[in-house]
Amino acid sequence: MWAQSNESVCQVYNELGYINMVPAGEFIMGIRIGRVFGIPIEIDYSWLLIFALFAYTVSAGHFGIYYPQLPRVYHFGLGILTTLLFFASLVAHELAHSYFARRSGIPIAGITLFIFGGVARMKAEPEKPSDELVMALAGPVFSFAAAITAWIISMLSPWMIVSAVFAYVAAANAIVATFNLIPGFPLDGGRVFRAIIWSLTRDLKLATRAASISGQMFGWGLIALGFFALVLGGSLSGVWFMFIGWFLNNAAQSSYHQLLMRRALEGVGVTEVMTPITEMVDARTSVGDLVRERFLRTHADSYPVVSDTGATGIVRIEDVRNIPHDKWSTTAVGEITKPITKECSISSDADAWAAASMLSDTCPSKVVVYDDGSVVGTIGQENLARLLRTRAQLDIDEAA
Repeated sequence: MWAQSNESVCQVYNELGYINMVPAGEFIMGIRIGRVFGIPIEIDYSWLLIFALFAYTVSAGHFGIYYPQLPRVYHFGLGILTTLLFFASLVAHELAHSYFARRSGIPIAGITLFIFGGVARMKAEPEKPSDELVMALAGPVFSFAAAITAWIISMLSPWMIVSAVFAYVAAANAIVATFNLIPGFPLDGGRVFRAIIWSLTRDLKLATRAASISGQMFGWGLIALGFFALVLGGSLSGVWFMFIGWFLNNAAQSSYHQLLMRRALEGVGVTEVMTPITEMVDARTSVGDLVRERFLRTHADSYPVVSDTGATGIVRIEDVRNIPHDKWSTTAVGEITKPITKECSISSDADAWAAASMLSDTCPSKVVVYDDGSVVGTIGQENLARLLRTRAQLDIDEAA
């Protein structure tokens, strides 16, 4: 499974323009554990929960039942080893997506393991149906190959423990590959389905809408299955099915809304949506003077800060909130200024979609707009939300 990185930042919950902006760090960005082929690998905090549950289930529910002759410490050791191998294969599944995405010229922001598995975060959508088809199939093909390889190892190994571990890994990868081929967004099968519809109709919006509806139907189906399993069968696994169904249903909807957002923002210049900056604040100004002379008298919520060496950063209302009132008169603005980084800076000739991507990946608050080396404005989530809301009210879904 993969997602465009903006999905974690801007989710359009309906086509009338209500926008909910969520910092990427609060959804699928977590603890960075390293890089593979230059791609950051991260684990979300929710992954720690599923890792523990999976390891316990494998230890007690599989090795404990089918290999009772082994000491209990072996059960837990094998459970942890099996879980590590399985999640390593999930990372490799996402790397397969990432490899073919890069071959198509699509940058990868990173791979994150979270409670529902793994996701490769693309910075752009495929430009052609054939590119999407290859990227979508790469993950399941790898998982099937991993399943076959693990099964062969389990069959050929002379050691019972090795055979047991790889037999479980083989079954788990086969399930992952099969599940991902279900034709509904955001699963790989949903991407395949969209690529086929896109190729036949040459209409990406129509294809995305169809794949989104398919994904929502599958999500509701899982919710219904989980409900009946819980109520009629008394199985607690029904709760898990309902949880997955709810997640997939929401993800399918946001995938379509993501496309609408992209089409609305591409081609719209950042200068058309930014908050212009006409004044700057000296770094030596006190926080009290900043509040009285700037924030209380204007509608701006941030100001560039300058020193003798030029622009040094941005000061925001949020930064002032962290300073006790009795410290305002003795605290200089330069002490609470957030530095302007390259990752949070954009040229005035870029478009709003590029700004949205930057807000998604590295700048949860503001992107600074430069023109010929001078700060001319800022773009935050509220700027993009205002534009999207207006375009939705006017029934405009593409940049005009």
